Amino acid sequence: MALEIDDWYNEHVKDGVIFAFRGEIGDGIVEDSMVRVEAQTKDLSQGIKKKAYNIMVECLQNLFFHASPIFRNGKEIRIGVCAMVSDGNSYHIKMCNYATQKQTLFLEKHIEKINSLDKDGLRAFYKDVLSNQTFSEKGGGGLGLIDMARKSSNKLKCEFIQVPDNMTLFSTDILITE
Repeated sequence: MALEIDDWYNEHVKDGVIFAFRGEIGDGIVEDSMVRVEAQTKDLSQGIKKKAYNIMVECLQNLFFHASPIFRNGKEIRIGVCAMVSDGNSYHIKMCNYATQKQTLFLEKHIEKINSLDKDGLRAFYKDVLSNQTFSEKGGGGLGLIDMARKSSNKLKCEFIQVPDNMTLFSTDILITE
């Protein structure tokens, strides 16, 4: 199954790469990756750097806390991708990981709701989720996705690809502009 995430990476993370993580998700992923992101974005404008940094933290935390495990060589592992690329005019934060069918159903509905809201609606939705403590067993209520949409000021572009073993390859592309 790991080939699918590699195929996704090769198709979506090729040109203009500023930062890329692809591999097994373990302790220290957020801290180690953010040190690298800081070094790789030092020449970008302060506005882009701030948005990128905040969104990358959310993406990496989502990978760490919510990526579903797959089995490889008889061992259960969690793998994912988090990258920042530039197309010359704008920047994209891209994330990809495996999700269960249950996670996929939640994500589809949640992202549809997020993308239907304007700036004020996102702020209200964030406060509502936070105050109603609608959290999953892993501690998330989708606040990270709401926060990514708020910080980027753009809609979340997501894709759900069915893969073997009742899993989904979930990817997100977040546009960042000044």
